[in-house]
Amino acid sequence: MSLQKTEFLIKSLETLFKTSEDLLFIKDANLTYINCSLSFAMLVNKKSAEEVIGRTDFDLFDHELAKRYIEDDKSLMESEVSIVNNIEPIPDENGRKKYSSTSKHLIRDDDNSVIGILGIARDVTAQIELEEEKEKSELSTTMFKDILEADLMKNQMIRAEGDLWKNLIKNYERVDFSKMVSLISTGYIHEDYVEEFNLFYDLNHLIDNYNRGIKEFSHITFMRTDNKDYRWIEFKSKMYMSKVTNSLRLVSFLQDSDEEIKLKQRLTAKAQHDDLTDLLNRQSMKDKINECLLDNPNQSNALLFIDLDFFKNINDTYGHLFGDEILISAAQKLKESFPNELVGRIGGDEFIVLVEDVTDIEKVKQQAENIVSLLKIHSDNGDILVTCSVGITLFTYGDDFDQVLDQADKAMYHAKQKGRNQVSFYLEDSLR
Repeated sequence: MSLQKTEFLIKSLETLFKTSEDLLFIKDANLTYINCSLSFAMLVNKKSAEEVIGRTDFDLFDHELAKRYIEDDKSLMESEVSIVNNIEPIPDENGRKKYSSTSKHLIRDDDNSVIGILGIARDVTAQIELEEEKEKSELSTTMFKDILEADLMKNQMIRAEGDLWKNLIKNYERVDFSKMVSLISTGYIHEDYVEEFNLFYDLNHLIDNYNRGIKEFSHITFMRTDNKDYRWIEFKSKMYMSKVTNSLRLVSFLQDSDEEIKLKQRLTAKAQHDDLTDLLNRQSMKDKINECLLDNPNQSNALLFIDLDFFKNINDTYGHLFGDEILISAAQKLKESFPNELVGRIGGDEFIVLVEDVTDIEKVKQQAENIVSLLKIHSDNGDILVTCSVGITLFTYGDDFDQVLDQADKAMYHAKQKGRNQVSFYLEDSLR
């Protein structure tokens, strides 16, 4: 090769090493750097290639990265098979994860002996991150019909995809995220859930949650769909820092959970109610009364214990089917008499009613006497088949359900002892 041609090649390599954005480097057989591109020098926080020459990976990278690079080099020299487009981590002064696509080839002398390694690497961090986000997006699109995505730091919508949004806004890019939330809540969310929805998707609330470590969450709301019906819709949301834009993003996938939620509601209602009368059962009444005590510690409440008189005779004389009709009728009359109160059947022919915030005991007594009158059932020939006895007790915060129920029960038995078909009070450990 002529001297002129050799000088040309040297100049060409020098130009390439100074101007290339790719990370170029050459190591000798001892894995010591003998040259590199300016971009490589800057990657390892050096101002020029001269500051890299004579150093090893352990001089330039943290221990784990250096160990990995040297192991790759040794493997290359042993196998003599070039490494092509190997994705590996590279350092970043800001602490972000960065990646390169690296190829390494052996350099040989005229005798075919290995005298070094030529490396060519390219920063592919952005491409990898974009592909990852694309894959996540495509996966989400296959799982969910409707998607919202926003940049929370810029309060800016990124996309709104799916049939649900097609008539909401056409140019969502021009609408900020807060405005989008307002459009959804006023145009789609049932009025009973608008305030809750707006609070949940408040911009500052979301950012605060992310800062507290809450990155994935869901919100279920009652929402109008295209056919104007309201259905239970679950917003499954995820917040993450975009490595591409270095900003906080929110992605919400909408899932129709109406059938699942309504099934749960039916099962819950079934578990809480008496099968025959559809009144609340004993456990549900206990839970409701305990909630009442906790939520309203300063108010006085009354518990009415109603027991049907002579009911055993009904079952023995007319059979249980007729007895069930009597119980259903009694339950219906109790619900009509106490439309705004909690009414329950706690077993057999025993019912209880919770009257909250009692300010006039005489009014409660009048209500109980009306029940006594309403539940008096006659036969076809005018004979009295069933009456009822009612016991009443007052209670406040600090009282126990079982204790309160026992007091009302004692008052009810006192009414039976006085001749049935009447009302009795349990007041301050006395009966009257």
